[in-house]
Amino acid sequence: MFCIFFSAEGVVARLVVPKDITVTGSFYAEKVLPEVFSKFKEMTERNTVRDVMLHHDNAAPHAAEVVTKYLKRERVDILPHPPYSPDLAPCDFFLFPKIKKELKNKKYDNVENLSRAVQSITSHIEKEEYHRCFENWQRRLQLCIDHDGHYFEGMK
Repeated sequence: MFCIFFSAEGVVARLVVPKDITVTGSFYAEKVLPEVFSKFKEMTERNTVRDVMLHHDNAAPHAAEVVTKYLKRERVDILPHPPYSPDLAPCDFFLFPKIKKELKNKKYDNVENLSRAVQSITSHIEKEEYHRCFENWQRRLQLCIDHDGHYFEGMK
């Protein structure tokens, strides 16, 4: 499993979850988020992640109390994600389809090679595409607001 975090500027962090590890709230709060925030600080030349807004879906590890406490301690705000709304998650409508398209019909003999392929794919996405992704995300969020959160067709 890969954890990929990105902003409108591009990939912030790519992490490979070791085989046989389950991503729990504790793992997410103790291993994943500190690594992501460390890379974010390097990328932005900031000393803190305060006043940063994080968007992740409603998966159990993301909503765990240990994660909520960690983010509060780090002063990172969470942008809420409506339940059952993959059309509103930038990973689901932008990044994962790009990765899947490039990996289609290819085989990798080990995780390291797959990891290099995913890194290459995400590294070759132009900065403008990441910007468009977030513009598209804002449009999608507005459509959801305009429909009072009710289901509707035509997200593309």
